[in-house]
Amino acid sequence: MTHKLTFRALVLPFIAVVSVTLLVACGGDDDKPSTATSATSTSGASTPATRITPGATLTAIAATSTPATQVAQAKQQYCDARDGFKASVQQLTTLSTSSSLDDVKRINGNIKTKWADLKDSARNVGQLRLDELDKSITKLQSTIDSFGQNTGIVGAIASVALPAADVVQEIRKVDLDKPCTT
Repeated sequence: MTHKLTFRALVLPFIAVVSVTLLVACGGDDDKPSTATSATSTSGASTPATRITPGATLTAIAATSTPATQVAQAKQQYCDARDGFKASVQQLTTLSTSSSLDDVKRINGNIKTKWADLKDSARNVGQLRLDELDKSITKLQSTIDSFGQNTGIVGAIASVALPAADVVQEIRKVDLDKPCTT
């Protein structure tokens, strides 16, 4: 019985070492084209090839597809979209009597784009209730979309003030920063 235990104790590590050696040795040493790449500069000189081994590939896949990494990426996308959205709403404060109606419409278009980005990224983050914020943004955008060519900038700024204040209030209620601080 002692010989079997000693034999197993010697054979199992040997098999493990041989298996790992074979795995590494078979990682692209044959004469067929491999996944290695070589870059050629404009002078025609070649740089050393980068080999992709099965172990390295598996490690790279595991590192990029873990749930924690996916959650972190989703949060980062959301936080970036949130920052863009807040900046687009903040642009409303840059309007003055020297602005034009085109400036108001450009800002409105930017808010629409950034809001769509934020809603798309919020789906991947979790339970944000964006319904009331969405209603206030729709009201703001409808107000701006209703401006005709004869609308003066003072009238436009006055018309936008209340819906813009509602948007800011809803942003605070939703706490768009929460997913970025946890």
